[in-house]
Amino acid sequence: MTQTLIDGGTVWMSGSTWAGRQVLRISVSNWSTDAADVAMSVEAVATAVAALDRSVGPER
Repeated sequence: MTQTLIDGGTVWMSGSTWAGRQVLRISVSNWSTDAADVAMSVEAVATAVAALDRSVGPER
């Protein structure tokens, strides 16, 4: 999912492992980040999650 987000060009995030789980590492601390940037980032993540859900299918 991390590479999908980076390839989309809207956000840059890195992956990591925390408490044995894969996680996204994000930062929104840049002075020029505004509400529109956050909204675009949230939409990009939601789209990537939906695409991943479609490719993996329902949990069993």
